[in-house]
Amino acid sequence: MFQGRPAGQLLSPNLIENSDAIIRNNHISHNQAATGGGISVVLAERHAALYARGAFAEEREAIAIEALHRLGQRDRAHVRLAKPPAFDKARAILAYDDNSRSAILALKHADRLDLVPGFSRWLSRTGRSLLEDCDLIVPVPLHRFRLWRRRYNQSAELARRLAGDWKRNYDPFALIRARATASQGAMSGAKARRRNVLGAFKVPDPAKVQGKRVLLLDDVLTTGATVEACARALKRAGAEQVHVLVLARVVKASDVLI
Repeated sequence: MFQGRPAGQLLSPNLIENSDAIIRNNHISHNQAATGGGISVVLAERHAALYARGAFAEEREAIAIEALHRLGQRDRAHVRLAKPPAFDKARAILAYDDNSRSAILALKHADRLDLVPGFSRWLSRTGRSLLEDCDLIVPVPLHRFRLWRRRYNQSAELARRLAGDWKRNYDPFALIRARATASQGAMSGAKARRRNVLGAFKVPDPAKVQGKRVLLLDDVLTTGATVEACARALKRAGAEQVHVLVLARVVKASDVLI
């Protein structure tokens, strides 16, 4: 597995894309892989799966770096992302699939707030290290018009419960959605999702987040466009760190409907 990456060394913008060719050109047998001759089929499949689900660049980078290590190109492996995500860590407790979808949608659209305590316990177990380190818990906000129609923000309800359980500060107004946006679920792809939330989030009072380690709560993470936009707004306002904790992560394109 790849080693730590010294600060100051930038990832070539083409490394991730070039790793596609590395994978294709070294799609060899398991026997060859076992003798160090190249990249295993398993590694190639992992890499392809990350692309198929629109994974974060940092995850794809990890696979590319591991590929380079196995090919002996260690001089290129000590690198970091040229454009890292604005958030520092992200963690999900579930895969968003046929097993989890109905409960999450019930919480989101069907007033099933009775699910909050159970989900919060799961979030506490999986996100323990993030919760221990945070100063402030902030939910991904809804625009006021959508909040009026839906009557509650499921992410805010989860964040409120966690803050109470962990005795952490909770502020649902530290971050606002200043511009009404179309539903991310209606967007056709990652680029469309990024454009949809560009400049949508604001921190009305930067003093609330300056120097703070913020834990950002959301229900479903698809491409990461929403939490990325939120994290950028929080970092611009002076947050020291932004960690992301979500109920579920979309791992297949067919599961995007939320």
